[in-house]
Amino acid sequence: MQVSASNQPITTNRKYARAAAKGALLTSGALTVSSAVSWASDSAYMKEVVKNTGGKAKYAATYALGLAVLTAAGALLSTALTFIADKITPKKPPKAV
Repeated sequence: MQVSASNQPITTNRKYARAAAKGALLTSGALTVSSAVSWASDSAYMKEVVKNTGGKAKYAATYALGLAVLTAAGALLSTALTFIADKITPKKPPKAV
């Protein structure tokens, strides 16, 4: 059982909420860094992408929508993996060294 700083047990719902928040943060951070690297490494190509998308406003809207969807997917995946990890228990617990 996990205990918080105030000696209260941490509920499982809170654990899943934390997992979702961390998953969302990591996903959005990775996508932001990836976009920044793309802009820095090949700005001419990215300008062409913006032009083909329909301008800065449409590109920003498309990017924001994609970021929101993928961030939600990252949060869901992180929560699912945390749930699975909680349900899996080894048959023989590892021995202390």
